[in-house]
Amino acid sequence: MNFFEKTGAILAEEKKVLLEMRTQLKAKVESLPKGHIVCRKQRDREYYYLDYYCNLKKPVRSKYIGNKDKADTVQKQIDERRQLKIQLKELEEDLITIDKMLKIATKRIDKQTTQESIRGKIDKMDSPNNPNPPSQPSANHQAIEQRDIKS
Repeated sequence: MNFFEKTGAILAEEKKVLLEMRTQLKAKVESLPKGHIVCRKQRDREYYYLDYYCNLKKPVRSKYIGNKDKADTVQKQIDERRQLKIQLKELEEDLITIDKMLKIATKRIDKQTTQESIRGKIDKMDSPNNPNPPSQPSANHQAIEQRDIKS
């Protein structure tokens, strides 16, 4: 196994691991709340809501959370979701880089395999045990070439 084949195998394994991590991160991100916490005051009391974008008909939705303690736990989850989204973006960039590297390694492997097969064919033709040595140009072929050169 040559350098590019080893590199390609390592990159393929790394890509497999990153794809699995991406699936897990996406599931984790989807399980956490999105949006932001809003505190609304009415009659000297504070009410905490989670505002988030839903769809185009009613873009912002509000969901009542409760007291300050519950709002703090939801805020921690929102912050965790943001951090996971950053990690997910970095992971996507890593996957793009690995795909590019795999493409290059595959091209090199194909090129090297082609060169090796051509060398093998040339070596077979040049070997003294070759039953079909390369044919010599016939006298008729040589006469045609000389006639083309004169004209």
